[in-house]
Amino acid sequence: MSNYTLLSADGSSGSVRCTGTVYQIEGEGTWGGGTLTPQKKSYDGTWITLGSTTLTADGAINVEVPSGAEIRATLSGSSSPSLKVHISLIR
Repeated sequence: MSNYTLLSADGSSGSVRCTGTVYQIEGEGTWGGGTLTPQKKSYDGTWITLGSTTLTADGAINVEVPSGAEIRATLSGSSSPSLKVHISLIR
């Protein structure tokens, strides 16, 4: 399963319900000085930061999550971004 979102302001990508345990989050485009942070939906329904790695320029990070988890990426601190965010299953 994968998800593609174009962010033109601070906000979150669409979420992905994980069927595997390792996912890649990619960011590419105009960042506008923003930071992309991976997040996981906690058991009480709030979104929490997943790990300690963020992106501030084009690139990708891998995150390990339990199968069944829901994840997304959130862009913050940007000014006029045009950022493509892709979340995809690795395994």
